[in-house]
Amino acid sequence: MVNPLDGLTVAAFYGCHITRPPGRYGFVDSRNNRALERLAEILGCLPIEYSGRTECCGFHTAAHDERVAIKLTGQHVLAAKAGGATAMVTPCPLCHTVLDSFQPEMEKDIDQRLDMPVLHLPQLVGLALGLSPEQLKIDRHMVPAGVLDSYAATASTGRK
Repeated sequence: MVNPLDGLTVAAFYGCHITRPPGRYGFVDSRNNRALERLAEILGCLPIEYSGRTECCGFHTAAHDERVAIKLTGQHVLAAKAGGATAMVTPCPLCHTVLDSFQPEMEKDIDQRLDMPVLHLPQLVGLALGLSPEQLKIDRHMVPAGVLDSYAATASTGRK
């Protein structure tokens, strides 16, 4: 790691595919998994606590009725923001799609600005390894990740 993400407050979002079926994993409490938080700490981040981190993002319902996914996930993002997160991170590409792509609709539904950048887990790790946001295609996200600019600058200068 050449670019510790010191002080970046992140909300880990596991989603349901990683945590289900409960009891099947024996080695981890699927409803209270801490692996993403531990990894975030190793990378220098400050993981925050919030409700909904191991819940469903609603991806599979979106094909039938987007409103379900929007209502469900909007509450998760709102809880992460209220908990102090400046970004969310998820290992699930389906969760990433919903958390990032549907934010404008979530904001309309809850009548509140969220503006929560969402990183796919390899992107968070890549930033800590010194890759730039451009190399990681973070600029292709729906929600701008300008909050990461100070962390990206370190990749090229070696300092914050």
